Amino acid sequence: MTALPAGPNVGDPVRTFRDFLSSKGFIAICVLVFAIAFNLVHLYPEVAVKVISGNDNVMHLLFLETAVQAITRGQDFTDPWLSTMGMGIPAFHFYQHLPHVTLALVHVATLGVFPLADMLSWTTYLLLSLSPLSIY
Repeated sequence: MTALPAGPNVGDPVRTFRDFLSSKGFIAICVLVFAIAFNLVHLYPEVAVKVISGNDNVMHLLFLETAVQAITRGQDFTDPWLSTMGMGIPAFHFYQHLPHVTLALVHVATLGVFPLADMLSWTTYLLLSLSPLSIY
């Protein structure tokens, strides 16, 4: 039985930095960085304006506030009763609650230094701007 060589495969050329600069991987990284930078620049007005947009962000802010209230009261924050919508609804039974609970826990852990509306806006902005990373 012959032993396999330790380290790189025998006969494979050693890649240098010059090879990396001319490779397809470098081009892909440049396109990725450009896409993220483009998103960061063109989506910045989403956080620059201090107004909650009229789409679902109002409802998500309400979910955040309810989760924060449940945490501060010592209740089950994964399933709070949302009493301000209609006659009340267990909203986290029907909607994914992990993003709301995560932001609520960060808000409580930082002692409310960052307003919930700003946290929601910045989180949305960063997730949308960095979405090309998940595709890459």
